[in-house]
Amino acid sequence: MSSPNDFDVAIIGSGPAGSIAAQKLSSNGLKVILFEKANPPRYKTCGGGIVSRVAQYLPSDISLVFEKEFHQIEINDHKANFYYNVKRNYPLVYTTMRRDFDYKLLDNAKTSGTQVMEKCEVYDLIINTESILLKTALGEFKAAFVIGADGAQGITLKKSGLRIRKKNLPALECEIYVSDKDLEKFSKVRFDFGFIPGGYAWVFPKKDHLSVGLGAFSFQDKNINLNSYFTNYMKHLNFKKIINIERHGFYIPVSINRNILTKNRILLTGDAAALADPVTAEGITSAVLSGHLAAESVIEGNLNKEMISSLYNQKIEENFYSELKAALFLSKVFYNYDSFRAFLMKRYGIKFCESIADVISGKKKYHDFIKNPFNYLKLAKYYFSSTSETLKPEHTLQN
Repeated sequence: MSSPNDFDVAIIGSGPAGSIAAQKLSSNGLKVILFEKANPPRYKTCGGGIVSRVAQYLPSDISLVFEKEFHQIEINDHKANFYYNVKRNYPLVYTTMRRDFDYKLLDNAKTSGTQVMEKCEVYDLIINTESILLKTALGEFKAAFVIGADGAQGITLKKSGLRIRKKNLPALECEIYVSDKDLEKFSKVRFDFGFIPGGYAWVFPKKDHLSVGLGAFSFQDKNINLNSYFTNYMKHLNFKKIINIERHGFYIPVSINRNILTKNRILLTGDAAALADPVTAEGITSAVLSGHLAAESVIEGNLNKEMISSLYNQKIEENFYSELKAALFLSKVFYNYDSFRAFLMKRYGIKFCESIADVISGKKKYHDFIKNPFNYLKLAKYYFSSTSETLKPEHTLQN
């Protein structure tokens, strides 16, 4: 006879990965409990851009918390003197506040039957042969499986016994409140290269303010002063009146190789699994999709440990790691050598922007870049193979 504190699945973390997994599992009749150490809704450092490729995995009512939708994206490379607007007849990006987005997904999980424990930190996981004992701020609970959706520093990664090969990429995100006139100037999502070495800056328009930020996404180890580059970017944006700025620094974990994401009845998702996109550094898609895949694996595996592990590894391979090599290569091309990126953008910028729009729409994959016969990536392959490892970025434009 099971105890009221016994569950099929325990989920740690109420971000998109955790709530999506919880809703799917509960809707399929499993007994699910979700632990969140904060008191939702809570602020989450994030630009709040939802790209169209993830829309198919979101509940239909999530549109209630979308503030704006954008059919155009402005992409600029100031080093290459390149400026282009990508346009589609469907939304490429939706913007939202992560506080509202996450809370709506959590509410859907509750409605589906998930027992949600708010303000309840999980202190320890004791792994047994047939279950996992969770020691929490509100007592002890037992589950056959645990889904880790508690981020790169969460307890599930630490207790799983898994080693995730990753790089933590630094970023700075600011919520900027400006005058109505300034707000009207920014009618599109925009991305700006050339303001920070090995990275880009962005503007996401929201209902009553702008999310502005930048990140250093090169996999090379460099000491980057994000605040200094952000000051230069703000000068370029030329706001007439800034009412308030809320500044937040954070890291984006990105895999540098294939990782095993399940062990000892624990499945890692989202940032805990370092599944953010290596090219765009966007992590909402990977959080939502990995939460969906983890739940799908538990359901299809019928609570069988070996089957669930096999299914989840297979689904992660098909949906993430099959693209990882191409994505890491593209990331290296664009972020490790700024002058080479500018060289490419001058010649193939429009094709690159159109292709990236197709990727974030789910219509293309990164490996399609390498297959494409026009491809500047083939030029890149030739370039890097015929240049010494001590390449100086400034040599690129001279060649």
